[in-house]
Amino acid sequence: MKNDIECDMPVFKIKKISAEDGRDIYDLLQTLPKEENGLINKANGLSYEDFKSWLTAKRVRTNRSCGWMEGSFYYILVLCR
Repeated sequence: MKNDIECDMPVFKIKKISAEDGRDIYDLLQTLPKEENGLINKANGLSYEDFKSWLTAKRVRTNRSCGWMEGSFYYILVLCR
């Protein structure tokens, strides 16, 4: 992804995706590939309504028999100051 913004003092914030996220985060996730380098973007290809439902229904699930736990989703905000 190309970034044409120049920043003298960038500030990075890591945010966990949540049901309060809006159209801006949805639009961002639609620009990212569905799968790249082993990372999966489950929001890619969802309608906005399905995205909001997915966020609301998202729960961390644990399968004790194999020790698998669904991952959390984070995004990085780069703020220019």
